[in-house]
Amino acid sequence: MQQPSAAPAYVIGLDYGTDSVWALLVNACTGAEVAQAVHHYPRWQRGAYCNAAQNQFRQHPLDYMEGLEKAVRQVVAHVADPAQVLGLAVDTTGSTPGPVNAQGVALGLLPEFADNPNALFVLWKDHTALAEAAEINHKARTWGGEDYTRFSGGIYSS
Repeated sequence: MQQPSAAPAYVIGLDYGTDSVWALLVNACTGAEVAQAVHHYPRWQRGAYCNAAQNQFRQHPLDYMEGLEKAVRQVVAHVADPAQVLGLAVDTTGSTPGPVNAQGVALGLLPEFADNPNALFVLWKDHTALAEAAEINHKARTWGGEDYTRFSGGIYSS
């Protein structure tokens, strides 16, 4: 007598990049790719919160959140039952700081800061803090003690 086969199990991988988030749905039993989707950040595509002349490159947290929802919905549409998705893996650029309030809410999600670039995520290529970085480097080298820039390749980057 043949045993009934178990329902397939799936996992979703998400990769947050500079201009989009990718979702990949994989059969967890076979490793086979089932579906993929990409969501381009609409605010980033419009150049919102960016000013290349000032080395300012910021992203709104809503781009990340909307991208998560839309990309995941697209790939989950390829499974019979969403409960078959057993896991979610997320990969991001680790150098994207985002200011939050005391409750951990991203400032860009609060109405009073929603359009303030200084309340948004700061990208790896944002160099608006050149003067501050120069001051940190100067102090680290001349304060009279150990030169701590030696632990960061000789320079603290903006």
